[in-house]
Amino acid sequence: MSYRRFRALHTVGASGSTTQRALADRLGLTEPSVSRMAAVLVDEGLPAADAAATGGNRRRLELTPAGEELVDRCRDALEGRLVALVESSGVPYEEHPRHTRQLLAALEPGVTGTAGRAS
Repeated sequence: MSYRRFRALHTVGASGSTTQRALADRLGLTEPSVSRMAAVLVDEGLPAADAAATGGNRRRLELTPAGEELVDRCRDALEGRLVALVESSGVPYEEHPRHTRQLLAALEPGVTGTAGRAS
């Protein structure tokens, strides 16, 4: 499962159901790109596609139970990798949000520190 497809399935699941157009907007992709990706995912039985109530050529996507299970497994795998990465840096996982906020604040323009200096 590519990260791009995971994001699409996760977004569909998080919204409950969505049109391909709305999905394209949320993912920052073109409608034709999302249409092709959705066709592959529907063929794999991960989302179901029905004609949208608004009519026309719009299709509404909704995760199937198999899609929900796959999203959960992928999310768990990504989180496991993030935990391992953070802990390999010497920062306990439960403390990484605080450390991340400090790093982001240091990168903000106008903040005293080394942000923006050439090495």
